[in-house]
Amino acid sequence: MSNSLQEGAIKVECTDCHTSPDLPKDNVAHKTHYEDMDCAACHMNNTLVCYNCHFDTEVEKEKKVAYGAFNNWKFLGVNDEGKITTATIMPVIYKGQTFIALAPYFDHSIRKPDVNAICAECHANAAVKEYAETGKITVTKWDANENKMTYTQTVIPIPPDYQDALQFDFATIGGWTDDGKPMWEFAKTGVDLWQMLYLKPLSKDQMPEPLPGMGGNP
Repeated sequence: MSNSLQEGAIKVECTDCHTSPDLPKDNVAHKTHYEDMDCAACHMNNTLVCYNCHFDTEVEKEKKVAYGAFNNWKFLGVNDEGKITTATIMPVIYKGQTFIALAPYFDHSIRKPDVNAICAECHANAAVKEYAETGKITVTKWDANENKMTYTQTVIPIPPDYQDALQFDFATIGGWTDDGKPMWEFAKTGVDLWQMLYLKPLSKDQMPEPLPGMGGNP
């Protein structure tokens, strides 16, 4: 018996229904990545993340309080078959200590990508460009002027040196309003503890590289 869905309790592939002969032969994405990428890596539209869960409230008030729900971004890691697949993060803060868990993620935001734009989603986005230029990817950033958390809304590959490369800011609850709502403030930059579940980071060879002449900043 499997311990989780990720270990094969339910194993359904897109190609169980969409067989290889049905795939468009003139599709450049299929020609390039059919063997090394899971279908969801291109066909799943985004990842939903409940960001910065404040675990202190689970202990003190018997309820978790998160900063908010972030979407319009998508993380990419490597599954147990060695293929690039969709992933998500689970960010938590507890007594000033910060934690990030990374794991595979699938949802129902399946779409038919524009074959003329799909390459730019990885090879011409802000995260990939930042990593190529600085070795860092700014995932979340506290805006001191607006007193709020901002985040990179694009495809975010999980690099082999992700523990140093992925940059996260965290918020903490500084107090509560009269009607019981949390008042958030900047806590710290950086992750104290990482956990990788049923997932691996991309290898150096799997990391997307900015392609010359490819514009756009999705």
